[in-house]
Amino acid sequence: MKFSLALILCSYITNSCLLPYNYPEKFDSLYNCLIEGYEQSIIKIIDIGELDINNNELYIKFMCIDESNMGEKTWWINAKEFVVRFGT
Repeated sequence: MKFSLALILCSYITNSCLLPYNYPEKFDSLYNCLIEGYEQSIIKIIDIGELDINNNELYIKFMCIDESNMGEKTWWINAKEFVVRFGT
């Protein structure tokens, strides 16, 4: 199986999220994808900085998506549809 990582920046204040960022690397296991998701979330939080995180109440969530059984998947975030397409 191959897993794709999608990171999503959200705000508690606006109760909304940006569209996902599809991480370029693919992973051979869910475990490795999850580890990278947590590590990249920490890196991004540090990059954004304490002031902006606190003032805008930002947080990052992520998904590890199993690509082996789908060519396209649709998700809804903040009542907005977005589609992730995976190459074959």
